[in-house]
Amino acid sequence: MRKKKGLVSLMLSLVLCMAMCMPVSASEGVDTLSPTPPAAASEVEPRGANPPSSSADTHDLSVSSYSYQVTDMGYQVFTSKWITGASSIKITVSDWELLKEYTGAKKNELTLKVYNSSKKLVTSETITISDQSGSATLSGLTSTSKYYVCFEVPTNGNRYSFNGTISKAK
Repeated sequence: MRKKKGLVSLMLSLVLCMAMCMPVSASEGVDTLSPTPPAAASEVEPRGANPPSSSADTHDLSVSSYSYQVTDMGYQVFTSKWITGASSIKITVSDWELLKEYTGAKKNELTLKVYNSSKKLVTSETITISDQSGSATLSGLTSTSKYYVCFEVPTNGNRYSFNGTISKAK
């Protein structure tokens, strides 16, 4: 009788371990965005579903602002280039549009996260969008280091579009 219980326990443990090791699709929570910027603003950079690779281009904020456009987002998107040249950055959001709404879900909250080249969170701030716009100044950066920005909304099923700039804070 003990051998049967031990065998059943072993079998259940193996089944649970196999179920926990099954691959899960990461694409469900990350959105792929339009790879083509609008024709009217050729300096706008498209956003990506993943952080920039180690070989991605770098944008120097001491030279110019970094413009972005998000065409359809439901959780997170990232800058497609590394950002450098500022110890404090200002992120502006404009033309905020709710594309798809689920009743009762938050619809005007955006978290801005800055990560370093080691993928460690450096600073973040959650802003409330009012009249289709919002902004935040994030500091604590080193002007010679490389960073990327993550734009994140609550995972409630809502879909958004917006655009804006990342610039060196004055």
